[in-house]
Amino acid sequence: MLNILTLITIPAKDVANIKEKFPNAVDIFTKDDNPDLSLIDVLITSPDVHDDNLMKSLPNLKWVQTVSAGVNFLDLSYIQEKDIALSNGKGFFSNTIAQTVLSYILALFRGLPTSLNDMKNHFWDNAVQSKDSWQPGHIQLKSLNNQKVVIFGTGSIAQEIVKLLAPFNVDLIGVNRSGKTNDEFPKVYKLSELNEEVFDADIVISTLPETEETKNIYNLDFFELFTSRPVFINVGRGTAVVEKDLVTAVNENLLSGVGLDVFQSEPLAQDSPLWDMPNAILTPHNSGFSQQGAMASLVELLGINIASFIEYRTIAKNQVDPKAGY
Repeated sequence: MLNILTLITIPAKDVANIKEKFPNAVDIFTKDDNPDLSLIDVLITSPDVHDDNLMKSLPNLKWVQTVSAGVNFLDLSYIQEKDIALSNGKGFFSNTIAQTVLSYILALFRGLPTSLNDMKNHFWDNAVQSKDSWQPGHIQLKSLNNQKVVIFGTGSIAQEIVKLLAPFNVDLIGVNRSGKTNDEFPKVYKLSELNEEVFDADIVISTLPETEETKNIYNLDFFELFTSRPVFINVGRGTAVVEKDLVTAVNENLLSGVGLDVFQSEPLAQDSPLWDMPNAILTPHNSGFSQQGAMASLVELLGINIASFIEYRTIAKNQVDPKAGY
């Protein structure tokens, strides 16, 4: 019997379907069931409900499944030390995050932050038009068509972003740790070997995970390398950005716009200067959420991995290396 403790709410019908798929082989508990913790084999958790102390009180824990793609909220050294299998929610939220990224880009390119502020102030900024030229007023309007987009990270989120950008015929470059290409990214640079082609980008998007290599990589030295005042977007991890340097980059006109869904510390402090950056959109780490949720993806993944774990004691999909953090 594989005993599963879930810290998230799984609908009763989905619990029933999982147990029906594995008759007399799987049991699923919540904390309210007060299960015998010594019998728990699997823990299902997420950043908002996780408890490391609880995890460490499960003496026979063999596998941890997170709903999130990121796993840095876990005590990864403990998981590695105890040789506990780890799998994440990679792909669960990729499409909705990609939709948020496209929303940032279009909003910033089409001047919506300024327009919304003008609307609030009942201010009409009519463009000056003539036979030979069309010059906007204080709203700077750009087209997304044929822009150069550099995406740091080439995993599932980045690949969904590429799909949504396809109609705009963008010039696409990927950046990852290895420099390895894939179907969505025929041109990729290694993170450690960037060149001027990267720093000529119109849009820079970060989807990078949190690792020692990615912490604080987006600093003032980085932003100063860009030659075309790009829009900078981060939906990866807040720890990748030196926030005071980002504010400086905006104030010194090194960037033309910013879209952030993740931050060094969350919730973002009310006195953070990030709130007051011009031409910026900040969202409270909710880019992956939707009313439809990701439960169907989780249940599908559990079915695949439970079958593998029962038969082989291994994870078939979305396995994470706790040492690497991804």
